[in-house]
Amino acid sequence: MTAITKDLMRAAKHLVQRGWAQGDKAVFDPDGGYCIATACIEACEAARIPGHQIHNDMVLLFKHANGIVMPVADWNDAPDRTEEDVLAAFDKAIEASAERADHPRKPRKPKKTPAGAENGGSA
Repeated sequence: MTAITKDLMRAAKHLVQRGWAQGDKAVFDPDGGYCIATACIEACEAARIPGHQIHNDMVLLFKHANGIVMPVADWNDAPDRTEEDVLAAFDKAIEASAERADHPRKPRKPKKTPAGAENGGSA
């Protein structure tokens, strides 16, 4: 994760603060507010970041930071879910993205293959 992920998470949280929604209202009604997923998509689009990879990374980070195992849309749309729950979950995701930006994973070293193994032969 990068610092941009943290900024995008903050932007998505800000959208939810302006208006949170559940179910179809979050998808089909532009005045209905944002669910978690649509807020993440809108934050990426507003930053002119193409493609869905960063959006997918944001959703995965959101789920991981909050221990969510179900689809994020189902978590957002749970009948007992509140806007405060969603904003607190964004805070955890923002904190997790900051930690990952400060401590990026080291690249993995390629596995060594025995001489000749790459061609199917033996040494």
